[in-house]
Amino acid sequence: MQPQHSPEPFPSGGGVQTEGKLDEAAAACIEALRLLDSAGQSDSPDAANLLNDLAEIESERQNASAAFSWARRAQDIENRLADQFCGVLATRIRARTLKLMAKLGARAENTTPPKPA
Repeated sequence: MQPQHSPEPFPSGGGVQTEGKLDEAAAACIEALRLLDSAGQSDSPDAANLLNDLAEIESERQNASAAFSWARRAQDIENRLADQFCGVLATRIRARTLKLMAKLGARAENTTPPKPA
């Protein structure tokens, strides 16, 4: 029996995340990132997707700074891959990254105290 390969990215911590087990989800994502790094795939679509998972986890934890940092790292990977990062899956990952960054930016705008006149 031959292994079946899916065009989908690595499984993420998302299933655990929806159950409210954010620590477990974050640990699963970080371990998957370590595996990708050891396989020489630290600048891959899978890595960008996992970084977005971590951004969502930190967003749920109300840690906007860490969430934005993870999303920014995902965007950096997408930018480095440039034209190699194309197709439906790439579009979904890019859209997810941009949506996260917009959400985090909007949240930051709503919590930033007004500047003195």
